[in-house]
Amino acid sequence: MERFWNAWNKNTVVSGVLAVGLLGLVGYCVVAGKEIPDTISHGFIGLIAWFFGAKGQDETRRAVAAVRAERGE
Repeated sequence: MERFWNAWNKNTVVSGVLAVGLLGLVGYCVVAGKEIPDTISHGFIGLIAWFFGAKGQDETRRAVAAVRAERGE
């Protein structure tokens, strides 16, 4: 349960739920043959961009921490 709350604090759970919901809406529109509203497509693209941007920041922090550990800082 502690792992869940750590993920919640990092907004991982929230972004995951939003991504699944938006993906479901896009999938429904495609299967039903309806046009995907701009709001949904822009929200989905923004969420994906935010997700990968957050992942990049996490990787940068890890790399910086590893370099500092090697230097003994």
